Amino acid sequence: MSWCHYSTPTYKIRVNSYGRIIITTCEVSVAQSCTLKSGHLYELQPLKDDGAWDLFCRTTFPSDRCCPGELEELSRNIVKRCQGMPLAIVAIGGMLAVKDKTMSEWERVRRGGFGMYDEREHTIVNMKRIILLSYNDLPYNLKACFLYLSLFPEDYNIKFMKLIRLWMAEGFVKSNQQNIMVEEVAKEYINVLIKRGLILVADKNRNGKVISCRVHDVVREIILSKAKEENFITFASTDGVQMHNRPRRLSVHGSFDATSQERGFTHVRSLFMFDGTAFSTSSAHEFFSSFRLLKVLDLDGMPLVVFPNEITELLHLRYLSLRDTSIRELPKSIKRLRNLETLDLKGTMVRELAVEILKLRKLRHLLVYLYDYSISSVAADVKGVRMPMGIGQMLELQKLCFVDVGGRDSKSGQIKELRKLTQLKRLGIIKLRTEDGRDLCDAIQHMEGLLSFDVTSRHENELLDLCLSQPPKLLERVYLKGMLESLPSWITMLQNLVRLRLLFSKLKDDPFESLQNLPNLVELGLAWAYDGNELRCGEGGFKKLKVLDITYLKELKVMEIGEGAMCGLQKLSIEGCQQLEKVPLGIEHIAHLKVLTLWDMSEEFYSRLRIDGGEDRPRIEHIQMIQVFNG
Repeated sequence: MSWCHYSTPTYKIRVNSYGRIIITTCEVSVAQSCTLKSGHLYELQPLKDDGAWDLFCRTTFPSDRCCPGELEELSRNIVKRCQGMPLAIVAIGGMLAVKDKTMSEWERVRRGGFGMYDEREHTIVNMKRIILLSYNDLPYNLKACFLYLSLFPEDYNIKFMKLIRLWMAEGFVKSNQQNIMVEEVAKEYINVLIKRGLILVADKNRNGKVISCRVHDVVREIILSKAKEENFITFASTDGVQMHNRPRRLSVHGSFDATSQERGFTHVRSLFMFDGTAFSTSSAHEFFSSFRLLKVLDLDGMPLVVFPNEITELLHLRYLSLRDTSIRELPKSIKRLRNLETLDLKGTMVRELAVEILKLRKLRHLLVYLYDYSISSVAADVKGVRMPMGIGQMLELQKLCFVDVGGRDSKSGQIKELRKLTQLKRLGIIKLRTEDGRDLCDAIQHMEGLLSFDVTSRHENELLDLCLSQPPKLLERVYLKGMLESLPSWITMLQNLVRLRLLFSKLKDDPFESLQNLPNLVELGLAWAYDGNELRCGEGGFKKLKVLDITYLKELKVMEIGEGAMCGLQKLSIEGCQQLEKVPLGIEHIAHLKVLTLWDMSEEFYSRLRIDGGEDRPRIEHIQMIQVFNG
């Protein structure tokens, strides 16, 4: 579809309407074709000298944003040659940030990096040269990691953890220290690329940790060129294959039939399929026989209903993702994939794994679950997977989500086996019986590196008996779904806890009293978690809290925030608290509150917030966005 198509009346918005569409493009002709005659084109200009210098200092000297005096003249010369292009400034600044702060080192960069610089050239051309300089300065192992990003489509948000698992499967990441895991090394690689300005952060969690990243269009052009030049990757689509000698990686966009190609793909090590590519089960044998040496197979979102048995003939596989497909079971021949490190079945219909899965002793990441929001948009029903006895044999596991332990037969033995999985970083358990809680706690105490713990009882009225004398000290995320006699005392011991969610807890005592002194808590969610009338946060409590969700606390009448408490709160959501009489007392003192969301509250509550005379309205006027919804 051409851009001219969008200039037709069908796609135009009336000038007097509230809606607007903003289109960003590098091509003036595209912008012109998308506007009305009365529309405006805003052409971004290069940064002025002061703005360019400020960006350079923030990138190159992040701690104090101040350039040493002896380097200033040389630095300003470097900035000038970036011609005010932010991407070029960030790239060169990110590279210099990791260099020694000496005249000789920076002079070497200036001479070597700008040797081909020409003021007469278009700024884009010079910018690409600067980015290429930053690429050439990367260590060898990081170059391969960086080029790997060319596999993904333009403007694709690449999940942080997925990228780490892919790099590991490719063998790009090595750990030279016994006590540092490969995953941690890979995380540092990503941080280096971000600091150098070569990849962009697409999304962060509330704690500031990167969730996904992407590649700027100009940078992508460069790595595509380098990847093809070095025979790193090739692309296939409906139009055919861009074959270059014997590429190791194949990225498929659209429909593609490998069996119709004159040249085979026996040399390909990684195969990615995007855009709903389909291939029939009947032709699977012939298709996969073309890729015998695959280490990475990514079939995310493909229209697969049946697991192709031929995949289990790919004996070198380290990474297999069938995420968001419609498969329901794995064949027993899955046991042949003994080199597998990642098995991603998130979003599939697989609900049980046979005993053959225990043969995969190198497996580090086993993700088999589905979030079902059809019953409630507040509390997703998590569908997990039933595991065979013997799970304790899988000693390399770091991520295990979600294990369904609620079968008809006793699963106590299986829970006891978890204590052998001492490498676990993330553990998810569903349908836990009350009598198995203590065995689970005993197992968890052996997982010193555990970061995330998620447990759900068999039903919301079944007690979660979770008594931990010594919880893992590194725990950052805890999700407890089920009734609690009282708030577990070990939660207050978690100095690194960032996120806590309690559902169906039915606590009798105010949880704020115990939780408000957690030093690093950023997110707190309480849903059907408290049956009392009052929530009171004392002075200075919840110092780092940014997000607070209060959901269906049906007896709650008063919520009070003490002076200096929740000083960093940015988002407050209150839903279904029909007895709550007014907005929280003290909310007017939370200066940084950006979003207040109110849903399914009483008419009396809403009336106090009316713009025309609501008595609580002045206390929330400082909030940037107020969202009000009826149930």
